[in-house]
Amino acid sequence: MPIPNLVIERTSRENEAVAEKCLKKMGFRVKRLDRQGPRRRPEFLVLDSSGPILLCEVKTIFSGGYLHDRNVHVSTEDSALLDTGTFQNEINFSRIDECLCNAIGKCRTLGEDVPALVNLPLLVVFFFDFFADYFDFYPCRMERFPEVSGVATIEVDHEIRKRAKSMSLQDLKATIESGSMKGWPPNSKGFVVVPNECAASPLPSHFLHRCLTRP
Repeated sequence: MPIPNLVIERTSRENEAVAEKCLKKMGFRVKRLDRQGPRRRPEFLVLDSSGPILLCEVKTIFSGGYLHDRNVHVSTEDSALLDTGTFQNEINFSRIDECLCNAIGKCRTLGEDVPALVNLPLLVVFFFDFFADYFDFYPCRMERFPEVSGVATIEVDHEIRKRAKSMSLQDLKATIESGSMKGWPPNSKGFVVVPNECAASPLPSHFLHRCLTRP
């Protein structure tokens, strides 16, 4: 069965709000573009004290594929998937590629409407369903998409995870059993960015310095 439009629209709005909040926490100003004028535009114009530095498009991928023999989406949003038993799903970048093409189209339209914003770097921020998250495998040479300066996703509690990985199993177990996070880093959300090595307009260095980069 199809994923309900209500779920898609609600989740997409929520994810756009998360991305906007992260940009603001990084110290940038954010101007909403997609609600201005009748034509489709990227979600955000990101600015620093000197003016515009990049465009940001937010995409949510809800499904990692479709199992035609079972008539279900490979998605946590398709409740029928839980009743299908075990399954195998191959890594497929087609949905990411489609989103990048869509984002580029929006930027071209914006450039026609507002020539002053032509050639700004474009960052595409992705949110994924659990079964659709192929971000770690997406290549950093995006030769088909030179207009995309980089792709990103959100990592939750990076410093907490980093500290937990550095602890011995005994100390980690003791911390969990204590139920206390006193002295630990605060909860956080931040960008993990993969710069496009083939980008026509690279992401600004001062923006990248405030992000994590994928190993």
